[in-house]
Amino acid sequence: MIHRAYPRCFSDPKSLHLSPISVFPLAAYLFFRTQLFYWGLVFPTISWLTLFQSCWIAWRKGRGTSVVFIPFVGPILLTWWISVAGQSLWMIPVVWVLDIGTMCFIAMMPRMIKEFWESSKSNRLLTLHGVNENQDVVIDFQKNGKYVLRKTWDKEKGEYGTSSLSEPGTFSIDGDTIKMVSHLGQARNLTKSSEGTFLVEDNVIEQPELHRYCIDKWLLEDEFHH
Repeated sequence: MIHRAYPRCFSDPKSLHLSPISVFPLAAYLFFRTQLFYWGLVFPTISWLTLFQSCWIAWRKGRGTSVVFIPFVGPILLTWWISVAGQSLWMIPVVWVLDIGTMCFIAMMPRMIKEFWESSKSNRLLTLHGVNENQDVVIDFQKNGKYVLRKTWDKEKGEYGTSSLSEPGTFSIDGDTIKMVSHLGQARNLTKSSEGTFLVEDNVIEQPELHRYCIDKWLLEDEFHH
């Protein structure tokens, strides 16, 4: 007869059981891994859903809506999950490429860096600011002869439509008049008054597709000296 020997801590395999103390680390690990996977999917999903929603509304109703892009968070969490869960490393570039928020942000980075430099204080010549009802405009004129116009709308909760836009272009100064030409070729003149404000003469009304850029008859003030 063959006798089976068991460790001293128990006399029979049937007596094996996991105590709450030994189960807790495993449960915590599984919970943590699940949360990484769940939250890693949430942020890319939000980006894709809002993109599809914006495209659908633009196609069906002919108006734009804001897209919520949350870059990096989802891929970072999913990369962590891949490492913790012991998944294949080839999945790491896949989760990064499939996150539309991260890809769009990376694609826009050169432009953002360029605009940041062009609007930096060291390169700034003049900043004009104006408000008209729920619209707000800031124009930064740079020493290199370029400008960036930023226009925002203060919208009610749930209101659709454009909430912000930017317009780069070039300018020249002729006496008390700043002559602007946008990247779309549209001309705009800003005439300085005796009070130091600038009256805008804008011709974009003649082009319906450029109505949202229009700031005709606005009064703009020097943001730092008014």
